[in-house]
Amino acid sequence: MHYYSQIMDIIKTIEEYYIKKGIHSLKFTCPHKSECSLNSTNFTGPRSAFVPDKYTNSYPRIAFLSLDPGEGDPDPKKRTPEAMRRQEQKDCIVEKLPKNLHWYETHYWTQQIYSAISSNDISLEETHNYFCHLNSVKCCQNKPNNKEADNTLFINCRKYLLQELRIVAPQILITQGNQARNAVKEIFKSTDALYPNVYLISSPIKFLWVRTYHPSSREYYHKQKRDLDNIIGSLMENISRITSKRRR
Repeated sequence: MHYYSQIMDIIKTIEEYYIKKGIHSLKFTCPHKSECSLNSTNFTGPRSAFVPDKYTNSYPRIAFLSLDPGEGDPDPKKRTPEAMRRQEQKDCIVEKLPKNLHWYETHYWTQQIYSAISSNDISLEETHNYFCHLNSVKCCQNKPNNKEADNTLFINCRKYLLQELRIVAPQILITQGNQARNAVKEIFKSTDALYPNVYLISSPIKFLWVRTYHPSSREYYHKQKRDLDNIIGSLMENISRITSKRRR
């Protein structure tokens, strides 16, 4: 299928970029490696972005930018772009994920936004075919209880995000948590507010940005989640500013 060929092109491009910058799990030569691993006895190297089979064929293209991986597999072969795609699409059963936690909520927001804008209802179980996921931090300190990585890692990894976003080219980017928000604000200096926590970013690449709390910030996150219908309404009103494609 044509869209499968496009996904393979994206994965190939991401791999080439990761290798060039030394942040590929199998060729980890990042200049910040020593600094970022200094305070961690369980440090694991970079984990790739997740890009699913139907991402390029979806409308809208939805990407999430979260925090750090939380847990990193010690086997670098399980952290490559292709491995991440296989693990999520073949092994993840969405209905068995813990409700209200990060990964379940990522699927839920995808289902709600994609179904509304595309006029194509998808089940919760289907959603992992349609969204892309990136982390603000590539490596993992594997702290107890998935505690957030040290600030040093977020600062050092920030320079890699713009090109990642150029490659996956989302039409809607949803940030999850303050560090992801900070990265977008630093990279994209000019934002046009459309609705509380919904912005248009026009340069150097163009997309709609939805700023959310991380689901771990439960009180703030669930308050924002109750406004999801209005957030979707704003996205539906403004998606044509990103693409001329009409709703199906």
